[in-house]
Amino acid sequence: MVDFTIIVANIYINMKVTIITAVLNCVGYIEDCMISVQSQGYRNLEHIIIDGGSVDGTLDVIEKHKDCRTFVLSEADLGMYDALNKGIAIAEGDILGILSADDKLADDNVLSAIADRIKIGDCDAVYGHLNYVSRDGRGVIRRKWKSKPYFRSCLENGWMPPHPTFYVKKSALEGNTFYALNYGTCGDYDFILNLLYRKQIEAVCIDKTLVYMRKGGMSNGPLLNVLMSWVHDYRILSDHQIPRPLRAVFLKKIRKLKQFRISAFN
Repeated sequence: MVDFTIIVANIYINMKVTIITAVLNCVGYIEDCMISVQSQGYRNLEHIIIDGGSVDGTLDVIEKHKDCRTFVLSEADLGMYDALNKGIAIAEGDILGILSADDKLADDNVLSAIADRIKIGDCDAVYGHLNYVSRDGRGVIRRKWKSKPYFRSCLENGWMPPHPTFYVKKSALEGNTFYALNYGTCGDYDFILNLLYRKQIEAVCIDKTLVYMRKGGMSNGPLLNVLMSWVHDYRILSDHQIPRPLRAVFLKKIRKLKQFRISAFN
């Protein structure tokens, strides 16, 4: 007689983690990103790198540092979220997460902490803390995004977990959950609301810094990007039928202010 308890236990023990990185002309940072993945103590992983057609030497760096757990696809795409969707479609992991080409995992135990928490079996996703660091590579912390456990009402009041720290079981995506391409730089917000608010999957907070994110990324750039993010956030909230979407947008932006408690002179 087959012992299904043992089979299920082995599935959880052997969970593979897939990290998806979208990259385009990021020669100065992709090395740090790849090394932070390859240095993980949790060995059952794959790193899918989707390159949009880099011409600055990025592909040479990737080729230099890739190992047997690295899969690289280089072709034209419709932007970052299209690239991430390609990664999701081919991912073999049981747990999926996103790591931008100019970001890195905070330490060598990040994936172990993520996998160990999901292996408990009471959640479909986890998230943790995020540190924004200086873009010059010195690693000076400029901003801290400290996460917390949440309720459904938190989502209605503009709260969201930091997307770079969000790892979800592939089975929770139900084969058709991808990033929308019509919300500018805010496709990650739609992705998270779709999972946590509309589908109501269970996600838990890990009290640990999981990612160092360099400031100056796609959603932290020119003023026009910032202004458009307000518009896209409102559309996303409205599309998910969240009450008082304008209020939620305002609260979402206000929440970020408390992340800037680090001295500007650090």
